[in-house]
Amino acid sequence: MKIKGFEIDQHLWDALREGQKSSITTALSFLRKAEETKSCLLSMPTGAGKTGVITVISHFSSQQRVLVVSHRRAVREQLFDEINKNFFQKVAPGKELGRKDVKPFSGLPLDKGIYVTTFQKLSSLTPDILEAVKESVDLLIVDEGHSEPSPVWSQVARGLDAKKIVVTATPYRNDLFAFDIDPASSHVYTFDEAVKQGDLVSPRFEQDDRDHLVTRLQELFDTYPEAKCIVKCRKFTDIEAYYDVFAGHFKTLAIHEAFKGERSESKRVSVPANLGKSDWNVIIHQHKLDEGVDIPQARVLVLTYTVGSGRELVQAVGRVVRKFKGLPSFVIECQGAANRTMWLNYLEFDTYLASPAKRTAFLRSLDTAGLLRKYLEAFPDVSYFESSFRKKFELKNIDVDTSLKVPLASVCFIRKAAGFSLAGMTDRLLWDSTRDGELVDPRYDVHGMNVILSICFKNSRFLDEHLFFEPSLEVTIVKEFDEIIAVFDSRSRDFSEKSEYDLTTAIDVNALLTLTAREQFTRTKETHASAISTSARRPERTSMSGHNLENVGYGQSNSSYAITTVKVDNIDVVGERKSSYYLGVGSGRVSDQMRRNFSLAELNLWMQDVAEVIQKPPASRSSLLRSYAKAIKSRPATAPVSAVLDLSDFLHPIILSYDGKQLRVENNFIYAQYQNGFEFVGGAPELRFDLKFDEEERPFLCCEVDVSYDLGRDAIAGVKQQGRFVDLLNKNVRLKLLYKDGTSYVNGHFYQVMLPTEEGFELNKSKLGGLLIPVTELLAANLSEKDEHAVSDDEFGRNSIFFGYFKSGVGNAAHEACGLKAEKSSLPAIRNSTVRMVLKLAYPRALRLAA
Repeated sequence: MKIKGFEIDQHLWDALREGQKSSITTALSFLRKAEETKSCLLSMPTGAGKTGVITVISHFSSQQRVLVVSHRRAVREQLFDEINKNFFQKVAPGKELGRKDVKPFSGLPLDKGIYVTTFQKLSSLTPDILEAVKESVDLLIVDEGHSEPSPVWSQVARGLDAKKIVVTATPYRNDLFAFDIDPASSHVYTFDEAVKQGDLVSPRFEQDDRDHLVTRLQELFDTYPEAKCIVKCRKFTDIEAYYDVFAGHFKTLAIHEAFKGERSESKRVSVPANLGKSDWNVIIHQHKLDEGVDIPQARVLVLTYTVGSGRELVQAVGRVVRKFKGLPSFVIECQGAANRTMWLNYLEFDTYLASPAKRTAFLRSLDTAGLLRKYLEAFPDVSYFESSFRKKFELKNIDVDTSLKVPLASVCFIRKAAGFSLAGMTDRLLWDSTRDGELVDPRYDVHGMNVILSICFKNSRFLDEHLFFEPSLEVTIVKEFDEIIAVFDSRSRDFSEKSEYDLTTAIDVNALLTLTAREQFTRTKETHASAISTSARRPERTSMSGHNLENVGYGQSNSSYAITTVKVDNIDVVGERKSSYYLGVGSGRVSDQMRRNFSLAELNLWMQDVAEVIQKPPASRSSLLRSYAKAIKSRPATAPVSAVLDLSDFLHPIILSYDGKQLRVENNFIYAQYQNGFEFVGGAPELRFDLKFDEEERPFLCCEVDVSYDLGRDAIAGVKQQGRFVDLLNKNVRLKLLYKDGTSYVNGHFYQVMLPTEEGFELNKSKLGGLLIPVTELLAANLSEKDEHAVSDDEFGRNSIFFGYFKSGVGNAAHEACGLKAEKSSLPAIRNSTVRMVLKLAYPRALRLAA
């Protein structure tokens, strides 16, 4: 039969899976094009028959000299065997289907036939021989698998006239842009499609600890006698430990290079042949089974640790999802559910690619990536710019430890949710960046931090109908601590309360303000605050700045405001500034105001220093900061009285659309009373927004009417231009709730209006301490205001407040200042003294008596 003009055996075609047929059809159509300088992309999940696709294309293409390149020797050996005869023997036993000779690559120019090699082999060739090999190739097939593009690829691809086909299992955009993909000649076969077609099995994730693994595996082996289990470990000592766990119960094989010299058949350096048909029940490894080994009987994967990346996880899970006699697939985690989270991230991206429109958009975005590659390649290796020589930037090769600098340490500290893992968050960031059309390259465990480099593509904001290409390099750095994580993001994205990353709220205001008490004295230079109550007669926000606001008088009104941002210096006993911070309450942001241009090693030490303080907080020493409203831990049981939406950050009114109608919401503060919901949109009473709270007591709005928004040309970092209006309100708009008992919700916290003295007041430490003088005599028992029965013509009663006052040193000093004798505490004297004026304010009734 003919497929796109190529003659293929009918029996062979009928034996292929649907995903293989669609991929082969795309490739053969690409090969018929007369002139094509770009590459054909075939994306297929592990286990969907990628090797069979390469085999059929290699043999049935019209190109006579075919070079198949893989990344590892183990994969090369498997490819060679499959392309040579193994694949055809499996799908069409007894038939001679091979059209071309399959030969090992010797490093010389190709004759007719199929040659299988690795990038390492090509990189070992001299430039002259490599050029001769390139000229002899008619068709180049790259088995990219789960690996990143080899640095030698650019040398191979440059000036290559042959057709190029790239076959991958994980379609990361940053991997694919180097191959210069032609979107019109590419095909993506998703994991979801493979499961629906019956080519793969969706794995069932479970959690268990090491002590119960033997029992669980025994249950699975009893139910599925033909099944095998793969155990993946982080390091060699773990392999030894798990071997001891399983070896007494199942026939167990452990594989690792460190077993060199072992004579035991159960501990080997390399993977034995025909492992699938062996009688081993449990196979333990670190990386030996990741690629190049096909074991269809493997139905159980035990992950003893949280793997380092989504790519590694997809690679590992791919070992146990192949179709085999209708048996299910199981993945058992021994350390929480972080691997399952990464798998769900992969499935979400896979679902994204399942949409034809989004898949097309993804493939077309590779053109933009190719533009960037050509843009960067056009630069010389060294250029003179801004008074210095600078090397050409290469995303894959840059040494972040020595070349990357962080101009400003501006880091958000956010609390972790249950199930958080650094690997899972990093993986999610990678998928999100890939989906958004960015080139992304992760660097793991750099001084204990994960670093994500992204190249974003933007059009100039000054243009509407034209494209002016503006690439930018963005950096995200994540470090994990006991209860919190630290995130540096060059785009200033807010990651707090992002459930998709397993993050909850930013650190609370009390923990954040502990950074203002690192030395003996606090110098507050700037404060910004939001009103936590109704503000008809006071501003919605206040700001103060000065050299030292601690010296500025402040009143009771501060208790009606919650701090949003503050700038402080920490001053030691000799008056030297030791540290200086900008603190953002809503996002948990800490910015260093003294130092600049951090290396990654320095940033790591800075993060550790800050985290240590906010996790073991000292008491704040700033009277000014303590005068503001304090956060409380619980919300009222009653419904709020009203709410305020702050839309003032948007540049223009927001356009809303629903049920064929269109209206706009002003970019201002919007006040609404609570009447079984809020009516925030004037003139649209049908748009009632209900208030609900999640398990973390965080409020969110919902609406039964599906309302969409459009920001027009407004470009705000981290905010989508279009979407659901409730999503915009819940993610990007400040909501203030007001309750009858004086409680308010502002900036992610509940507050209650409290006088500054309600939690205690130390007079001698306040600004009034130097103005007020204690009168201890007035603490005596049984004092009355006048002691009326003991009042004489020239003296108060001895148990009166007035007598106690004059008996004290304070009274004597005041009395003498008026020209009176201290021992004469007489009524006539008081009538003529300035002390009378003081007492008149405090004890008017007593002075009426004295008169």
